[in-house]
Amino acid sequence: YELKWNDSGAILHWETDYENSLVGFNIWRASSVDGEIPALENYKKINYKLIKGHSPYLFLDRNIQNGITYYYFLEDIDTRGFNKYHPALCLDVNNLPQQYSLEQNVPNPFNPMTKIVYALLEDTMVQLNIYNAKGQLINELVDERKKAGCYAILWDGKDGNGKDVASGVYIYILKTDTYYQEKSMILLK
Repeated sequence: YELKWNDSGAILHWETDYENSLVGFNIWRASSVDGEIPALENYKKINYKLIKGHSPYLFLDRNIQNGITYYYFLEDIDTRGFNKYHPALCLDVNNLPQQYSLEQNVPNPFNPMTKIVYALLEDTMVQLNIYNAKGQLINELVDERKKAGCYAILWDGKDGNGKDVASGVYIYILKTDTYYQEKSMILLK
């Protein structure tokens, strides 16, 4: 799923491959003025009733303010009563960027989660990948076309198969049509 914002608010968009046992979705949100990742108990459900329907889905969160960082989790509920939480996204509500950038992850070192912020000067294809110290791809966080703006994503220290990775140094690389930047981070368990 993806998250962006405009003058109306924060827009969450997601699609499903299949919906055989799906009952519906909830959206959980937390906010932070200092940009620190909120503890799980600080998230609150922001949809009034269970979100039902058919893919693709859109949800507009009108209750956002400039200068605050918002964090969202998407929860799906199936007919057996099982809940699945999808990776967190975060949204820094500020003005459009003046240049491309890839910020140092926060916190660093981290355990179990860290935030990566990047800015796009124009609409472009974006790849944001995590590699180990040997240069092997660990996780593909973003691989899609994005509009100009500031984006942030949380990495939970898991590989592309959802398994926890070992402590160590990891490289994250942002590639667009015209921009390339890499930075390192440390996972300490």
